[in-house]
Amino acid sequence: MKEQDIRFLRSVSAEYYTTQADLVYVPPPVNKREIGFTMGHEKVMVRHMAFDTIDDIKAHLRDSLPWDAYHSCAVYEFPDKPIDQKKELWIELAFDIDPDPMDPRCGKRNSYWICAANEHYGTEKAEKCVYCGGSIRKIDFIDPVCLNIAANETVRLVHALVNELNIGSEDLRIYFSGNKGFHIYARSDLLKELDQNGRKEIVDYLALNGLKEDLIITRAPGRQRILKEGVGNRIIQNAIEIIDRCREHPNVFSNEAMNSVEREKERLRQELNRGLLDRIFLMLGTKRAKKFLATAVERSKIKVDPSVTLDLHRLFRMPGTISSKSHLPKFPVELKTLANNVLDAMPEYGPDRTDIHVKIAPEIRIRGRKFGPYENEKVEVPGYLAAYLVTKGVATIV
Repeated sequence: MKEQDIRFLRSVSAEYYTTQADLVYVPPPVNKREIGFTMGHEKVMVRHMAFDTIDDIKAHLRDSLPWDAYHSCAVYEFPDKPIDQKKELWIELAFDIDPDPMDPRCGKRNSYWICAANEHYGTEKAEKCVYCGGSIRKIDFIDPVCLNIAANETVRLVHALVNELNIGSEDLRIYFSGNKGFHIYARSDLLKELDQNGRKEIVDYLALNGLKEDLIITRAPGRQRILKEGVGNRIIQNAIEIIDRCREHPNVFSNEAMNSVEREKERLRQELNRGLLDRIFLMLGTKRAKKFLATAVERSKIKVDPSVTLDLHRLFRMPGTISSKSHLPKFPVELKTLANNVLDAMPEYGPDRTDIHVKIAPEIRIRGRKFGPYENEKVEVPGYLAAYLVTKGVATIV
């Protein structure tokens, strides 16, 4: 990265931590949390730090301008001591949801490569430069489809925590992570004493690992039904969604079955809401009905990053701080807004207009505006977008 680009990113960070300081947040008790930062050109991790107040942390952010800032999910008696001397008091339950790169709905629309030697670039799949054979750097931009998939998964997680595990909605906080997905905090007192095994049980429960379907779904002729509570209700809601979008599931429905489902969609929805499956089996036949249920079960699996939830000493990105992977902030979002483009709610920061030269970038929608696509051109963009493209390595300040 060129020196003028580094200076620009640091100036944007300085302005952000001055004008948006109110967004910076550490769950209480602040003085019992381990704090960490990545510092310098090499982004060296500095951890085992402690601060008395959130204002002290904000001042440190303004003075030192770290690339990243983190807090522990654990609460310690001595947060600034080595890990074996911290004396753990309790640990907050946290979840990280990123889009699944293997999800066919996500694809690679916003993936690019840039040649390290000759500044060539492309979008096709490649392991080396297709022009000179040299090494390449791969770049993934935020894909609105992928982000929407992660947002939908976050909604499903919140509903499961509230409706199935009886965690109060007031005890949940949702954040855009600052990069590709979402972070969710569950702060219920009921969860504080969970050890690693208890946390694994929650992760397995959400992902339906080890699910015994015969305890949830009865397939005996004449009384085929889904248990209408807990996981069963989650499966019912996904089954209804499959019915509503039957033409998106040719592997489940034949063309004739699709027509039948659409004719009787409302009745099927009503019966599924009651947990009844007989009409589904009658309409689809046993083989396809079983495939229908298997698809509903698969879609009911809520997959969180287990390393985040299970790691008792993990440091989590600090809310309200900038991610070095994108130069975008981690900011709070409301459950009801997850159906929209989350980046429209991002706080504004940086200069109003910045001149940059962009090698390649897809169309990007942020703060209600659309930018790009760009290819080998000089453009004028808001500071936050310039910082994003410079951080991604596809733009430079001019």
